[in-house]
Parts: sequence; C-alpha cells; structure tokens
Amino acid sequence: MKLSLFSFLMVMSFNAFSVVNGEGLNWDDNDAIVRFDYEDNVGQCTGTLFAGKYILTAAHCLYDQNSIDRITTVSNSILKKDTTVVIHPNYQDSGDSSVGQDVAILKLNKNISYSNAFYFHSSTNDPFNYGEIVEINGFGGTSGNLNKAKLKLTDWRDCQGSSCGGRGDYLLYAELYNDSHTIGGDSGSSWINSNNEIISIHKGSSVVNSNGFRWRETYSTNVNDVKDFILDSVNGWHYPTEIKTKGKTTVTVQSLHNSVVTDMAFVKGNLILIPEESSCLNGSIKPFQKCTYTIEGESGSLILSNEDVINVSSIDNDTGNTGSGNSSGGSLNFLILLLLASISIFRKRA
Repeated sequence: MKLSLFSFLMVMSFNAFSVVNGEGLNWDDNDAIVRFDYEDNVGQCTGTLFAGKYILTAAHCLYDQNSIDRITTVSNSILKKDTTVVIHPNYQDSGDSSVGQDVAILKLNKNISYSNAFYFHSSTNDPFNYGEIVEINGFGGTSGNLNKAKLKLTDWRDCQGSSCGGRGDYLLYAELYNDSHTIGGDSGSSWINSNNEIISIHKGSSVVNSNGFRWRETYSTNVNDVKDFILDSVNGWHYPTEIKTKGKTTVTVQSLHNSVVTDMAFVKGNLILIPEESSCLNGSIKPFQKCTYTIEGESGSLILSNEDVINVSSIDNDTGNTGSGNSSGGSLNFLILLLLASISIFRKRA
C-alpha cells in the first residue's frame, strides 16, 4: 500500500521534473513567451511576443508549412493560418541543415495580452560579450511546461559542430554553463542577457566528439545582424500590452521604427501622463532606443499610436492573485502530497 501510494504521487508530480537539469518557470511571469504546437504534439518550437502582435522565432520552425498549426500563449490559442509569416530573405533550408539568418516573424491580426516584455539589445553594437551568462526559456521536451537553461557565451571560432560550416557574423555561439541545455522544441527561443535583453534567436545545438573529448555546442542568430529585418517587419513601437498598477508607474517602450521618430503618445481614461518624468518626451527617438512614460491613475490607456495601445488597470487588492497559469509548481505540490501521505501513514500506525 505504501509503495502504491508513493508511486501514485511520483506520477502526479512528473511534470515538475520533465526537463532534466532545467529550471521550471511560471508561465504567467513570462507571458511574452509562446509555444508552437502541431495537433497533439505540444512544444514543437518556442517564440517571443513583441510589439503587441508580433512573434519572434526561428525560420526553420515555420519553413515546413505542415510543422505548426497553432500558437499557444499563456491564456489563448491562435491558429497559424490566421497569421502572416515573414522569413528572413537570406535563410535557406536544406532539410537537416540550413544556412543564413535563421529568424522569422509572425504578424497576428490583433494585439495579444502580455505584461512582461523582453526588449531587444540596442543593436548599435554587437551584443556578444565573451563569458556572459545568458538564459534561454523554452518548451522543449517538457510536455508544455516552460523551463529555463543557462549558457555561457564563447568565441564562435571555437565552434566545431555541423552548424559552424560557412558561419557568418550572424551566429552567436555558447557552451554549457551548468548541466542544463536546450533540446528539440526550444528552437526560436530568445537568448536573454544579464540586462534582460534579447540578443539572439535560438537555432539549435549539437554534441561534438573530437580527439577523445565530447561537448555540446549551441547556436543562435545574432539580433545585431537582423536589425533591419526586424525594423522593416514592424516599423512601430515595442511595449507590454497590459500594465497593472497602483497609483504611479513607469512604462518602458522601445522604438522599432525604421527611422527616427518623436513622441506622439497620449492617455485616455483615469490616467495622467507626467511629462517631467517621461524620457520619451525629451526629443528624437532612434531605432531600438528605449524610453519611458510615467503615468498616474487607476485605469485607462496609454496610446502610442493608432495601433500601439497599452491597457492600464489597477492591481486587485482583494485577492492579491497574480494567477497560477501554467506554473512549474508541481514539485511543491508533490512535497505537500508526500507530507500528507506520511502523516496519514503515521496516524494509521499509531
């Protein structure tokens, strides 16, 4: 009986440990990350929401028209046929291998709700920083749960894997930092640096055996090399579409316009824009430049343009609930269940 109960608890908690050496993440806290699915197969690739209604991912995830049929966000499911797919013009797929910038952008027909935006590296200079630890958040091998791996950026000239042949400056390379690593389904994930910025788009990894040594190499497409592709595809603002606040708050936005722009924002509803605390009002804004708006009030909209709108609502103090979503809290649930089971067994013995 004790063995059967323990086995049952292990099965119930399996999802919490479904990625070996990965760290579970709460999807609600990372709601800009999306999952690509096909029929009953979830987690075929990963993408990142940005600029309201765009998704950044790898081109090889979308090159085969029959590989993905829907995109799943933390709260919705979107049919791929209802999106517009733009693949980088230099990308060439050759079955098991590819060359060129492995990046694609999907445009949705409306804004998607998310509040935790990842902004792009400024792209005025190469984001490569030797030895920096980067994070990759993806759905690979997790049956739908979101997990994180950490990697260390290293010199691409050390690269010896199959994806290194004919490498251009568009590829960033990383090696293992700890025991965690990416697997199938993580393709298209954003590499996030220590400043919480997107520096590249995950392409893949391979295990190398050379001179008696064995190691894993991981590759991605540098955003610095696809900046014009991003700007031409969007030509608008990048921002969180939903903000919850209590009183005054500062909102960061990023220009993804293909030319210099100036502030045109205004507020509606029960909101006040505070000019002296808003850096976006200080002058011209260059492509990939970030700036801020400080607003005060309980609810309304911060309107950046006709298409770029940030919805603002007050924090619900009654529940204090930030949502459970698809969190990776299974390990805690397992411990609680195990403790309760132990207490039950102890009482029976007593």
